[in-house]
Amino acid sequence: IVENLDSFLQAEKVVGTNWLLLHTYGRVGKEWLQKISCREVLVFSDYDFVGLKEFLLVREVFPGARFFMPEHYEALWVKYAKPLKKRDEGEQLATRRVSESQHPIVVSIREQLLRTGKFLEQQALFV
Repeated sequence: IVENLDSFLQAEKVVGTNWLLLHTYGRVGKEWLQKISCREVLVFSDYDFVGLKEFLLVREVFPGARFFMPEHYEALWVKYAKPLKKRDEGEQLATRRVSESQHPIVVSIREQLLRTGKFLEQQALFV
């Protein structure tokens, strides 16, 4: 499941060709997810509070879902991280679900977001 359309159009370059890629306009919903039948789910999203929230929502329907983490995430983050605050939209905040999650990837990214105020967009993986 790919969060952004421009990343969806290039996702095979990063996640490989063994996946059926899905993208929705707007946020992922449980009703939409429950229509999917599959063996594995990989969430390819921005590395921010919204991406973590979507990942945890997907895990409610598919408990074994994984969050895509590139091997060179830290190097990408150092080079391409952007401030969490988006122009004219205010600051992103963690939802209760994200704040209370103990999933290792969620904890790692959440703590980095809170510590630095910066996030990594999926698009950085295609630079």
